[in-house]
Amino acid sequence: LFGQFYPEASATWCMLNSVSPAGYDIIAQMGNDPDTVIDSRTYKRILQYDNQFGSWGLNGKFYVRSDPSGRAYAYLLDSLAEYLTADLNAQTGDTIHQVLSFNTHFASSCVSGFIDPVLVTVVVDSIVQVNAGGSMVDRYYLDSPCWPTTPSPWWYFWQAGMGTSQGPILFISPGLASIELLCCNVGGATTYAVVGTNCDCPFLPTGLTEQAARRV
Repeated sequence: LFGQFYPEASATWCMLNSVSPAGYDIIAQMGNDPDTVIDSRTYKRILQYDNQFGSWGLNGKFYVRSDPSGRAYAYLLDSLAEYLTADLNAQTGDTIHQVLSFNTHFASSCVSGFIDPVLVTVVVDSIVQVNAGGSMVDRYYLDSPCWPTTPSPWWYFWQAGMGTSQGPILFISPGLASIELLCCNVGGATTYAVVGTNCDCPFLPTGLTEQAARRV
């Protein structure tokens, strides 16, 4: 069996969207709520919030699962289908097609117009081991023709047991509106944090989470 891509415990991902002029915060939350079965597959629900308009509000919800093959998937409610989000079975130099990515106001030769989300091709640039909360895990640095030449490949990665460099799912991030993962907390332990970041990344107040969950 290959490493599990998504966390097994409750998790939060704290991100920053640097869109001009002030930017805003994003928090994705995977709670301890019961697993969800869709088309005979078992998923964990993720609720995503932002404070773009001053107060926290729900801006997305999707379901994720890790497969014993090392692959990971997200089920999107808008399309009622699941998509590949990572492949931990990949080796350095491998090309993986049709990987799900959100798209932040970016058009390129391989993305037609301002579409969200998109399916992209990625190349595994390198695989390294990093210390995540006291355990050594694999990190897969990625490159793709869909992304700017800078800062790729070092800006984009998959990390076993955590997700991606932009949270649970990759974000295509041009310089004008980049998405940066500041920190990730899994089961009360920090598994990733930008150097100099004091990562607490708490769950949002219970009331807001419960209200959103009832609408899902």
